[in-house]
Amino acid sequence: MSRSIAVSIAALILLSAFFIYARSNRNPVLFSFGADPELPGGRILTVMNPFRQTSLEDAAEKLIHDLRSGDCEQILAKNNIRRGRMVCEMVKGSRSEREVWREDQSRECLLIYDLPDKGARLLVYFYRDEVGLTVGAISSIQ
Repeated sequence: MSRSIAVSIAALILLSAFFIYARSNRNPVLFSFGADPELPGGRILTVMNPFRQTSLEDAAEKLIHDLRSGDCEQILAKNNIRRGRMVCEMVKGSRSEREVWREDQSRECLLIYDLPDKGARLLVYFYRDEVGLTVGAISSIQ
């Protein structure tokens, strides 16, 4: 009985330490292990900060969903994104995506998604301007 209490207390202390660290850390990625996030096909384990702002991720996932809808080139043109044919081909047949990396800077943000059924990565760039955040570019790596 005393051993299970000690294990429970240790687990509670570790969990508390993790949440204190995550809360005090401003980075969206707390820990990453594995291949370079931009290299498709490589395995990567990423622990995202549970306290990060997710509005960019929500916007990127909505954009990816919209690109799958079939009007990919029109959506890219509406967002002033050029050279999107490769992206449209990549996204069209994909069934799922998984965020593997996020990098925030003062004027831009990069989100990298793994498209496992395509063996590719999708890079979504957002830029900050006086209006707010806008999609600046999308590219794919296979």
